[in-house]
Amino acid sequence: MLDFKDPFSHISVTNPAIADIFVVTPNQVLIHGKAAGVTSLVVLYTDKTMYFDVVVQTDIGLLRERLKAIAPRDEIDVRVAKDTIILSGNVGSEEVIGQVGAIADIFAPKKVVNLLKAGDIRTHQVLLQVHVAEADRRALNAFGVSWTAIGKSFMAPPSPARCSFPAFRPSVRCFRDRTRRISLLAI
Repeated sequence: MLDFKDPFSHISVTNPAIADIFVVTPNQVLIHGKAAGVTSLVVLYTDKTMYFDVVVQTDIGLLRERLKAIAPRDEIDVRVAKDTIILSGNVGSEEVIGQVGAIADIFAPKKVVNLLKAGDIRTHQVLLQVHVAEADRRALNAFGVSWTAIGKSFMAPPSPARCSFPAFRPSVRCFRDRTRRISLLAI
C-alpha cells in the first residue's frame, strides 16, 4: 500500500508482467508484485510527474526461518539476485546440503545456486569456570594456619579457633569437617 500526499490524476507501471497496481483512493495505491524484476511506477499530477522504481523479489525471510529450523547450528547465507536464490555458507554434512537445496527450490521463482560447503570448520570452544580465593598470608599465619594443599582442600593443624578468615572475600566460605580439614568453597 502506497500513500501519496496529494491526489494524483493518473498512475501506471511500465511492465505489468512484474507488478499490478490498484487504485484504492485518489491518494492511495496498492502494488501487487507478480514476478521478480524491476519496473517503474509513473504517477501523474496536473502540474508534475513522479517516477519510482519498483523492485519485486522473492521474500527470503520465511525461507531463512525454514532453513534455521532444519539446520539450527549451520551458517547459511541466503541472497536473491533477480529470479535466483543464492545459498552460501558451511553446513555439517552433504545430507543437509541436499535438504537445504530442496527447500530453497520451493521458494525460488526460477533457480537456486547452491554454494554450500559440507564439513565442520567452526572452531571448537571450551568453557572454563574459575574460582579464585585470595587471602593474606600474614593474617592466616596469625591464626596459626599452616597450609598444605591436598586435592581440592587444604590441611591445617587442629585448633580450637573458629573457621573465620576476615581476609577472605565474601564469596569464599570455609568449613571444618571431622578430619579437622579446613575446606574453602568458592561460591
